Amino acid sequence: MSRFRLVPDEFSYNSAIFACAKGGQWQWALRVFAGISEVRVACDAITCNAAISACAGGAQWQPALHMLKDIPEMRLSPDKFSYCAALSACEKGRQWQFSLSLLSEMTQTRLSGDELCHGAAISACEKDGRWQVAVSLLHQMPQRSMKPSAIMYNVVSSALETAGVWEASLALLGNMLVQRLIPDALFAGSTAGALRKAVSEESAYDLLVQLLQLWIAQDRPEAQEEGEPEEENGYLPGSSEHVRILGTAPGVIAIFKPTGVTTATAVGQVSQQLVGETAESELYNPAGLFIVSRLDHPTSGVCPVALGVAGSAAAYWLQAQFAGRLVRKEYLCLCEGPALGPEGFTGAIASRLLTTDMGLVRGTSQSSRTEVSALGREAATGYEVVARYCAPRGAAGEISELMLLLVRPLTGRTHQIRVHLASIGRPLVGDLTYGTRGSSLLPACPRLFLHCREITLRDVEGRPFVAEAPLPADLQDILARLQPVQVQESRNGNHQGEQEEQSLAGGSKCLTGHKDNAHRSDILSVLPATWGYQNVTRSTSLLDFPVIQGCYATDAIFSLAAMGKFIKAGRVVVILSGRYAGKKAIVAKVFDDGSKSRPFGHCLVAGVDRAPLKVTRKMSKKKISKRTRVKPFVKYVNYNHIMPTRYQVPTEIQPAAMVTDQQMDTSDGRIEAKKFVKSLLQEKFAAPPADKTGRPSKDVLYLRKKLRF
Repeated sequence: MSRFRLVPDEFSYNSAIFACAKGGQWQWALRVFAGISEVRVACDAITCNAAISACAGGAQWQPALHMLKDIPEMRLSPDKFSYCAALSACEKGRQWQFSLSLLSEMTQTRLSGDELCHGAAISACEKDGRWQVAVSLLHQMPQRSMKPSAIMYNVVSSALETAGVWEASLALLGNMLVQRLIPDALFAGSTAGALRKAVSEESAYDLLVQLLQLWIAQDRPEAQEEGEPEEENGYLPGSSEHVRILGTAPGVIAIFKPTGVTTATAVGQVSQQLVGETAESELYNPAGLFIVSRLDHPTSGVCPVALGVAGSAAAYWLQAQFAGRLVRKEYLCLCEGPALGPEGFTGAIASRLLTTDMGLVRGTSQSSRTEVSALGREAATGYEVVARYCAPRGAAGEISELMLLLVRPLTGRTHQIRVHLASIGRPLVGDLTYGTRGSSLLPACPRLFLHCREITLRDVEGRPFVAEAPLPADLQDILARLQPVQVQESRNGNHQGEQEEQSLAGGSKCLTGHKDNAHRSDILSVLPATWGYQNVTRSTSLLDFPVIQGCYATDAIFSLAAMGKFIKAGRVVVILSGRYAGKKAIVAKVFDDGSKSRPFGHCLVAGVDRAPLKVTRKMSKKKISKRTRVKPFVKYVNYNHIMPTRYQVPTEIQPAAMVTDQQMDTSDGRIEAKKFVKSLLQEKFAAPPADKTGRPSKDVLYLRKKLRF
């Protein structure tokens, strides 16, 4: 403006700050705000609120709170919008304590908080796992003349699902019906997910069937989905595959989406085909299709679509299954990097993922980018090594190879499979966003090697619906040109333990294991190198083959409750969630069938909250004594929240005597048990018992060593 000999006023600064906030440039917004003090321009509340909103957009809760605190120094009074913007920043930063403080401060300054402020505070509690506080805030809203919205119920329901408190989820559902609010698909899915975790999958479906009757009675379809086809044709000019229908059932249709096509484009083309072919049919409305799950632009495979517009009973039914994690998906992908293990090796990655809106890039469909972050949402991906291939001659990386994986994602985050595998150093071949690009072992791959081969769910009549899509011809040709790795009979016995440490050290919680290679040879005989599936019909699932049932049981990988027979007293485990996430513990007692107070598979563990630190001879005795102290803990843990390792403590430690059920019933008993565990572990850590070779026990040394994330 100085070039044009114009003097910026308060409106100019407000517009600049709003533009920075909308573009996600909170640093520039603060710089512009700081420049106001250098010129003689009056700063008003609107300017301050815009700067706080910019910090909220970047999840910068510290600058937002500082600016809110500095508003009185500018001879201004913070209004409701100032507090709402600060609450939004705390919500994105998971600062639930500050959110409650801001709500209390609003009451003291006689500012009446609205539904938006309480919603931000409830969301902050949900993200940090404080479901009790979230329920309390929701309960207080009617007392303050505020009516909770369906979105707030969804947020609280999500917190209850994460905590596995299914009784509270059902009570919240009843309260929602009393308020004459119809639960939507997200709320129903969260409640069903809590039932699935704590009770059974059938109980979750029973709840959804009851809600389905309510959705049918109150069926008020909304407008068609926002996403419109970005292209007129259904496939790219260079694509050899076409959009086609794989199967139909009441309320659901499965289509094949080729690579290079957006999901909205594929669904739009199928809708046109249905209108042209079955316009006079009374089975369903061919033009009413709703996308319940999307595939990435370069990904091919099965894509389920609801036979109904947004808000219809069919759309809610499928959305609830996805939200409750009742849908089973299987992908085939080719990744590169160091070997994960032999054929049949299995694992699961559990790293939180944060998706950032990047804005639509011209010429591409990339509008967001995902990364591993502690501020992200819960995500879990299971994988199994199906085949291994040698790196092509002349490729970079002597110790790297190509691995064909069968991947089963438990959650549906954006780019989840691609980011999770890249986070453990095994990016997908052909991935231009998260892959190795120019240094790839297979630079000639024409596309992203990721294909959704099977989806299993239930139609609106409650019957199982399985849709399959064979591997496309272009991906089959790539596998046909690769040379399989020659399997060696002698393998390093410590490979599995090293894999656990490396995966955890890389920031990804990875559960590992392997199956018998004899089963794998049978599987490869059923699934030949061409992957044509000549013996498999559209209605046949791979789980129908007896030879595969023992190796491809979906629950065997993802439900640690099925691993109860592998968890026994003395086993060293790693806690995966809660206050002691990442801590190691010893199993003292197992409850495979659950108990009266805990009707699910769990165990009683005694763990190490604080491991001993490294000491040297130069340290004083007082310092050595302080650094070798052990802080223990004792608790009951769900099988789904632990990772069993291959380490088993020596029998002389007597894990069953470390803590008992009677001690856990009272606080004095728990204190007594922790004192005993502390003295026992400090003694064994200082002088580890010897193994059969006379060396210090590796099991005790592993327990003493702290995991590094």
